[in-house]
Amino acid sequence: MNMKKILISMFIFCSAGLFGPAIRIMTSLYQKFDNEISMSVYRFIYGLVIYTWPTQQFAVIDVNVGWFLATVLAIGLNILLFGFLGLIVALCANSKTRMIGIYIFVCILVFIFAFWGAGFSIFYLNWFAFIMTLFLYAIPFYLFWRLVKIRK
Repeated sequence: MNMKKILISMFIFCSAGLFGPAIRIMTSLYQKFDNEISMSVYRFIYGLVIYTWPTQQFAVIDVNVGWFLATVLAIGLNILLFGFLGLIVALCANSKTRMIGIYIFVCILVFIFAFWGAGFSIFYLNWFAFIMTLFLYAIPFYLFWRLVKIRK
């Protein structure tokens, strides 16, 4: 296995692991954000952050260790999760078909996570945020495909 291919993949996917935290940090920097936007925009951003930062739930340990360490843990775990996905993509995606298959599998996992978050109800699922998340998840796959030049 080509080590350069693995490192490129892991770098791309680890960087993609910062999507959710970056969105959350950008919206929390603007202190009036929660008060000045409509509820539908708030729900969209909330859903987008949850779907792109699945390890955010680990931040509940802030009661025990403080908000800073809890945030570092949640972001670090997200980077590790995405880095592991990048490793899987680098090792298994020898063709476009396999890479598309891995992407579809990730989309199914995200749907299960979103469906669970919606209380197992299609009606409460944040569809717009879910679809936007699938586009965001496609970015690292596309970048890997373009940089490594998978041709099959």
